[in-house]
Amino acid sequence: MYTDSQDPFFRYPTQDPPQGHRIFCFPHGGSGSSHYFAWSRFYPGKLAILPVFLPGRDHRLRERPYEAFSDLLDDLVPSMRTVVDERPYSLYGHSMGCAIAFEVARALSEDGHSPSRLIVSGSVAPNLREPIAGLSVLPDDEFIKEITRRYQGIPPEVLQHAELMEILIPLLRADVKLMESYQFAPGAALSCPIHCFGGLDDSSVPKESLEPWKLHTEGTFQLEMLPGNHFFHLQHAKSILDTAFCQAFDWIR
Repeated sequence: MYTDSQDPFFRYPTQDPPQGHRIFCFPHGGSGSSHYFAWSRFYPGKLAILPVFLPGRDHRLRERPYEAFSDLLDDLVPSMRTVVDERPYSLYGHSMGCAIAFEVARALSEDGHSPSRLIVSGSVAPNLREPIAGLSVLPDDEFIKEITRRYQGIPPEVLQHAELMEILIPLLRADVKLMESYQFAPGAALSCPIHCFGGLDDSSVPKESLEPWKLHTEGTFQLEMLPGNHFFHLQHAKSILDTAFCQAFDWIR
């Protein structure tokens, strides 16, 4: 699961397992997971931040990204089963990562290894998710214009950097196709609590689209709106961890 791991989903730059409650973190669309390493500084020894690396990004940049959600789950869920044991763990995802974390939680719960909690941010509830018709097949200029209009997530300096855009556009397009292929199937609610977060200025995911996440748990549900647009989690990581874990474990902030 570390530098000598043969599983590319879990390859970290250390041979020493991080200590604490494990949180497996899934990326948003067009992004890798390595930025989650920075979250480790908040509660060292208490929370073990474990990014999950998908193809097409991070150290897997040369691999073809998934375009079918079922293919992703077919590969990811067995890998997750190898690292989930009797120790408690949680799952976190933002935007695209929410759907991945949710479906992984469902699959692992069926095995009797339910997460301690599911933390989701910046995503409508899975039963409300509908693909944006035709988005993945738009010409590059129109595609990026629409992505930027909806999510405001690509910095101007990146938009103006041709070489970076040559890398980013195919990944973004693949991730959009991935989510276009996602089909929510009704099933048993999770037994674990769900902590849900939204951005106050995120027009793509209004509060009313977050509230139905409560339908997907038999445990407690908590919704908190934080300042920022769709990518509010990048500025409010500690607030997310505080709400999801500090209160639950009676930790001192």
